[in-house]
Amino acid sequence: SAVGSKLPLNLFYLKSARYINKSDFRQASKCFSNEVQPPNEEKLKLQKNSSTIRGPQSKLRTPYEQRELKPKNFHHEQGKYLQGHLYEFAPRIVVIGVGGAGGNAVNNMVSSELKGVDFFVCNTDAQHLSTSLTENRLRLGGVEGEGLGCGANPDAGREAALASKESVLQFVDGAHMVFITAGMGGGTGTGGAPVIAEACKENGILTVAVVTKPFRFEGAHRMRLAEEGLVYMRQATDTLI
Repeated sequence: SAVGSKLPLNLFYLKSARYINKSDFRQASKCFSNEVQPPNEEKLKLQKNSSTIRGPQSKLRTPYEQRELKPKNFHHEQGKYLQGHLYEFAPRIVVIGVGGAGGNAVNNMVSSELKGVDFFVCNTDAQHLSTSLTENRLRLGGVEGEGLGCGANPDAGREAALASKESVLQFVDGAHMVFITAGMGGGTGTGGAPVIAEACKENGILTVAVVTKPFRFEGAHRMRLAEEGLVYMRQATDTLI
């Protein structure tokens, strides 16, 4: 019985458990035994060479004895403990304004002091690009572009966007979501926005486009160009608004 045995009561229950094998019981009996166990040489050597460290509840602990205590607001990443702030784990969202209408939309967002996103504008018109309220600007067309715009030619806007696609991808590198805003019916927005959207989508970035169609008084030709641009835009984005 547990009363007549020299073993402690809790060890008796440990022995009577069906899921405890004999080897585990021998190790447990050593822990509760009154016999003095021989000292561990490695443990003594580590205690001798290391200074004591004050652990929880003001107890002096050696590095061998103390447990690996991790603060609750720390996270393990690649072997390092990084303090877990909320903004460190927030997704990176980029808003790209393409063309004149896209640049105006970005200016409105910047004026409204919208936080939590990165703004980026790109245009073939250098004069309109200079009016942007964000410092992240890109003149489409590369070295060949003269900064004079596309002349409402979507083909010219497409070629300019293709020439500057790598520069756009460098800025959106690491982004989790991209919003592309542009006005359909012109040259840069109609031709360049689908190219930029397709490049972002191919790089695994969730791509959402928010575009506008021209007014009726702007003419049937501009509306036809906008409809053609929307066809390419639907294929190049995850969501089109």
